[in-house]
Amino acid sequence: MKILVVDDNESNRYQLQVLLSGNGYHVVTATQGAEALEKGHEDPPDLVITDILMPVMDGYTLCRAWKQDERLHDIPFVFYTATYTDERDREFALSLGAQGFIAKPEEPDALVERVRQIIDQMGNGPSAPTDRPAGAPGRLAPDAPVEEAAFLRQYSEVLVRKLEDKVAQLEQTQHELELDIAERKRAEQERARLVSAIDRSSQAIVVCDQHGTIVYANAASLALHGAVTAGAVGRALAEYCGETLGAEVAEAVGSAVRTGTAWRGRCSAVVPWLDRRLLDVVVSPTFGENGELAGFTKVAADVTEIAALESQLHRAQKMEALGTLAGGVAHDFNNLLTVMLGRAELLQMELPEGGPLRQGVDEIAQVGSRAADLVRQLLAFSRKQVLRPLAIDLNSTVSGLTKMLQRVLTEDIELGVTLAPDLCWVSVDPTQLDQVLVNLAVNARDAMPRGGRLSIRTENVAPDRLPGTSGVALSDRRYALISVADTGEGIPPEILDRIFEPFFTTKGDRGTGLGLATVYGIVKQSDGDIEVSSRPGIGTTVSVYLPEATGDSRQPEADAGAATQCGPTEDATVLVVEDVDGVRGFVVDALAKSGYRVLEASGGAQAIAVAKAYGRPIDLVITDVVMRDVRGPKLLEELRAVIPSARGLLMSGYLDDTLDSSGVIGLDDELLEKPFSAGELLAAARRALAG
Repeated sequence: MKILVVDDNESNRYQLQVLLSGNGYHVVTATQGAEALEKGHEDPPDLVITDILMPVMDGYTLCRAWKQDERLHDIPFVFYTATYTDERDREFALSLGAQGFIAKPEEPDALVERVRQIIDQMGNGPSAPTDRPAGAPGRLAPDAPVEEAAFLRQYSEVLVRKLEDKVAQLEQTQHELELDIAERKRAEQERARLVSAIDRSSQAIVVCDQHGTIVYANAASLALHGAVTAGAVGRALAEYCGETLGAEVAEAVGSAVRTGTAWRGRCSAVVPWLDRRLLDVVVSPTFGENGELAGFTKVAADVTEIAALESQLHRAQKMEALGTLAGGVAHDFNNLLTVMLGRAELLQMELPEGGPLRQGVDEIAQVGSRAADLVRQLLAFSRKQVLRPLAIDLNSTVSGLTKMLQRVLTEDIELGVTLAPDLCWVSVDPTQLDQVLVNLAVNARDAMPRGGRLSIRTENVAPDRLPGTSGVALSDRRYALISVADTGEGIPPEILDRIFEPFFTTKGDRGTGLGLATVYGIVKQSDGDIEVSSRPGIGTTVSVYLPEATGDSRQPEADAGAATQCGPTEDATVLVVEDVDGVRGFVVDALAKSGYRVLEASGGAQAIAVAKAYGRPIDLVITDVVMRDVRGPKLLEELRAVIPSARGLLMSGYLDDTLDSSGVIGLDDELLEKPFSAGELLAAARRALAG
C-alpha cells in the first residue's frame, strides 16, 4: 500500500513518513500540489494525505485537479491540516471529493487508525467522502462552467476568511510580542505563507481599513486594475477601482456594513487593454470586539468567459426547446398533409382537367405542397429530417453553384469566390448543403439593397480553431470552413442572438423567418457548427464548419425510376399498419386502386393478429415509425416471426429516436418520408418488393 504525503514543511513530511512506514505503508513525499500531481501521473499511489496551505498549488486546488483527472479521481484523498480547521473549511474540502479531513495535531495511533478506516471503507464501496456529516453540501461538479463560478466563490471566501482571521490574530499578537519573540516569529512566518498563497491567487483581493483605505492588494488585483504597488496601498478603494466599478463597490461596501454580512454580486468594470469585463465580487466587513467596523475585504473574480458560456448554454437550451416544439408540430402536420395531398392526388386522377372541381382540387394540392415545404423547413431546424450524407468535394459544390448564385444576386452585387486548393472532403447531404449556401446568399443579398460584394471562401480548420459556441460536441477531426461574407447593413447586437430562431425575421412581409433556422438545423444535424460575426454598417460573415469525411460515407443510391409508373409486383399482398385513420385510409385506397391486395391494422397488436389470421404469405408490410403501442422497426421484427418472407417499408413524419440519432438512415428497410404522394408511395412499395 503506497501513500503519497504532500506538505511543504520538511519536519511534517518526515514525521508522517516515519509514522506510516513504521505501520507497514510505503511512503513517497511531495513538497506542494504541482509536484504531487506530477508524481501521481508517473506512478499513482493508493492514498493521498496532504496539507492545505502550500506554495505553487495549495491542497484545495490539488484536490480539485486530482478529482478531475480520469486516472486519479478514484484514489482516496485525505486533508491533514493545522491551518484550515473551521467546520466550513472541512465542508468545502469534502465537497471537492476528499474522503477525509483530519485536523492537526492528531495522536499517532489515532491518525494511523483513521487512515486504515478510510482505506477499508474505500475498499468496500465507490469513492465518496467518508467524513461528510449529514446536511453537508454535496460534491462540486468541476466540469460544468456554471459550477466553476461556485467553486471560485467558495475558494475565495475560504482564503478571505483565513486572511481576516490572521489579521485579527496579528492585532492581538502585537500585545504579546515583547513577552514571546519566538511566538512572534512563528506568527509572522505563518502570516507570510498565507499572504503568499493569497498573492498567488487568481482572485483580485484587496484589504481595507475602516475608512476604506487600501492596506493590501494582491498581484491579481494590481493586474486587474492596471495599477502598481505604490499606486494601490494608501488609496481609497472606490478611486482605485475606477469610476464605473468604484460606484458599484461603494454601494456594496455600504450594504455589507449596514447588514453586517458579506455582499455578493456581479459588477462590470473597464479593464485596461481588456475592455469591459464582468466580475464576481464579494465584500466582507470585519468588526472589532466593541462591534465597530474594523475594515473590510473585497474579492473579485473575472467571470467574463464563464458568463459568456452561461449565455451560450441558455441560448442552446432555448434553441433545443424550440426545435423540440417545431419537431412535434411538423410530425402532426405531416400526417395531416399526407392525407390532404394524397386524397387530392387521387381526386386529380378521377376528375377531368379544366373542370371547376378539378381546379379546386389543383389549388388544394398547390397549397398543400407549399405547406409541406414549410414543414420540411421546420424539420430541418429541429434536426428531425432524414439526411443522406456523402463524401463530397466542397470546392466543386461551390463552383457548381456559382452560376445559380449569380442569378440569385442582383446586378449591383459582385460575387467573389476564394477556394483553398487542398480543402478536405466533407461528409454532408449534398442537397441540404445546396440549401445552406443558397439561403446564406439570399440573406446576404437582402442585406445589400444598394449593392456590395458577396465573398465565399473555403479553408481547412484544425480542431483547436473551432468556435465551440453552441453546445455541439465537435470531434477532433479536421473541419472544412466555408464562410459567406457580405458588405451589407450588418446585424444589430440586440438581435444577433435571435437570428436562428424560427419565424424571427426583420424583413417584414418579405421573409418567413425560416431561412437561417433551416441553415442552423442542417449544420447542427451534420455534426458541424456555425458562427456569425457582424458589425452594423460594415457587414456580416457567416462561418460554417463541416467535418472531414471518413471512409464510411454512404454512396449514392440508384435512381428509383418514375414514381407514377410503378405498379404492383406479381399480385403482391400488402399489410398497412398506421394508427392515424386518415393516413391509413389514403394508403390503403392508393394501393388497392393500383391492384394490390391490401390488409390493414391500426396498431402493432392488431397487425400481428391480422397476419396470423390471414394464413397466407404477405409480401410487404408498410408501417408508420411512431405509433402509440409500438415502433415500426420493432413491429417488423415481430411480424417476421409470423411472415418471415415479408419485405418492410417504413413511413415517418419526422426523425424519431428509433432511427439513427444523426439523421442518417440506418435501417435495412425502405423509408418513405411524410408527406408523400400516391406516386411516391407506389414507387417506394415497388422498390421494397424488388429488394
